[in-house]
Amino acid sequence: MPLTTPVALCYIALAIVAGVLAYRATWTAGASLAATAPFAWYHALGPTLVTVSKAAFVGSLAGLLIAAIVRPQVRAQFASALRGDIAPSALIAFAILAVASIAWSENRPDAIRDALKWWWYAGAFCITAVAVRSSADAMKVASVLFIASAVVGLDGLWQSFTGAPDVFKAADGTLVPRIASTLEGPNQFGAYLETVIPVLLSVLLFARLHRIAFIAGALLLGLLTSDLLLSFSRGAFWACAAGTVLVVAAYIWTRRNADVHVLAALPKRGAVVAASVALFVIPVAGAVLSPDALKHEFLATPTATASMSVRGQLWSCADSLIASAPIFGVGAGNFADRNASCGLQLDAAWHGSANNWYLETAADLGFAGLALLAVFLGGMLLRARGTELWSDPIAVGAYGALLAIVLHGFVDDTMPFPKAALTFFIVIAMIPAMREKPDLAALNPAYPRS
Repeated sequence: MPLTTPVALCYIALAIVAGVLAYRATWTAGASLAATAPFAWYHALGPTLVTVSKAAFVGSLAGLLIAAIVRPQVRAQFASALRGDIAPSALIAFAILAVASIAWSENRPDAIRDALKWWWYAGAFCITAVAVRSSADAMKVASVLFIASAVVGLDGLWQSFTGAPDVFKAADGTLVPRIASTLEGPNQFGAYLETVIPVLLSVLLFARLHRIAFIAGALLLGLLTSDLLLSFSRGAFWACAAGTVLVVAAYIWTRRNADVHVLAALPKRGAVVAASVALFVIPVAGAVLSPDALKHEFLATPTATASMSVRGQLWSCADSLIASAPIFGVGAGNFADRNASCGLQLDAAWHGSANNWYLETAADLGFAGLALLAVFLGGMLLRARGTELWSDPIAVGAYGALLAIVLHGFVDDTMPFPKAALTFFIVIAMIPAMREKPDLAALNPAYPRS
């Protein structure tokens, strides 16, 4: 729809509110991004789509910049957050390369849109990284994330009963619905869920919560897990399983190796969390999921499914495009335009991603772009060496989400879809780097203060 004056005023008001909040309390900048990322209210302003998440982004960025200009302590906080940290630098360099690629792109409008998208992602990552400077801040942002995910999860569950936007054909020939909730599609919904679920699980396992908050969180975890199954995204399912295993392994290791004070502070609710999830998942799965559908999605071999056949063609096409421009690629977002030269044997012309984050990056931006992406992801993964990460519930969960998206990237590319990608960059930005010492006593009242 075109952008009308009343709607534009609503966007401006949202940006002002986000800006004022970010100026008064920096952590709210990350919270504003997390709250709006999975939602959209599309209006066209020329060739650009205006959405609530963009309005929140602009307002939050403006509020942080004004705070940094006015208050020296905030300026020093931002400098310490970014100085010497390779991850933001690598992500910004990646966005710069995407802009430069406009010069050699065959379809420049697509390159411009993709380059601006990467600046959006880099900005969201940096905003959250500089705004969240303590474990208490991270917990506040995560709480807002969980509230937003509850809305998304309930909408997804509602779709499973009222009409899903996508289907696939099971082994017995029946059409099985795939839910997408507010996201762009089932795979994107799965990517969103694999980002939220490890963080929520980590909070339930590591943080001492009020009983009502714990019950609500456990039920939300059951809801989101059910939605993950109903999305029938195999990549998201197995990637989320890997992220979840990491969180559970960290919890088991902590219980076995922590000193007596930390052990006393840890809640003993692991079995309760598992039971709560099962109580929610089993009835939903029994009512909606058929054995043939589950077998097709989670047990079928890769060559037995049509989606993997399509992916194989797309990956081969990406290889050929990489060979044609190995250093700097064919231009940001231009795989969607150049794959017609590959002679894909598909039912219709394909104008989409390569369904592999790394192959598409190499096709679009060459090995230069792939190297920058590797530096960014490598820098984030290497944060596991720091003891601070493993003492922060949000950071442990965010690291699980990072692992999930990295693995999911081998069979899908969710980066062209902002609702899932923005949430990912917001969450992993809360993995600490040069942050203040975690306030464990604030998260766990039983934790002894020095």
